Amino acid sequence: VFSPPMGGDLYAGVSLKFLTSALGTVGEAANSVAVNSIAKTGTPDSVLSQNKSRKTVDADLGILYRLGKHYAVGAQAMHVTQPNVAFGSDVKERLPLTLKVGFDYRSLISNMVGQVDAKKAPNGTLDHTFTVAFERWFPKLFIGDFGARGGFSLGSRDYKQLSLGMSYRSSRVEV
Repeated sequence: VFSPPMGGDLYAGVSLKFLTSALGTVGEAANSVAVNSIAKTGTPDSVLSQNKSRKTVDADLGILYRLGKHYAVGAQAMHVTQPNVAFGSDVKERLPLTLKVGFDYRSLISNMVGQVDAKKAPNGTLDHTFTVAFERWFPKLFIGDFGARGGFSLGSRDYKQLSLGMSYRSSRVEV
């Protein structure tokens, strides 16, 4: 934690990840052949006949600035190394660098956040996503607290998402 001269607290973090994925073994994979846009080529499929698993290392970076008790702003860079996750050795399928910037307002019983994401889309353009979300807790003495939350996202290529949820917590249980 670093306290900048203008006040507040500055946090930074690094996440190192070991990614692994594998294709299961099925009888059809042994007889698979590559296909071009018109017909079978007659040669074994390079993905299924080679290594059926992929292991790689990835990293994320993040920074969070808390200004006082109620406000925070943060930024994150995901897949900084842009690792190749393709199964075939002759294929490049890199995880795209994803940049996120967010804002948070937090009070004793509610929370409101906004976030903007940007990453390279499969077609080579830049995808953007804007998300807003709210959370509110309704404290009830002696029986626990009830929470309600919702989020809405809009983005490139007609992306839309709505999320809703509820919670209950007491001193002994949380659902």
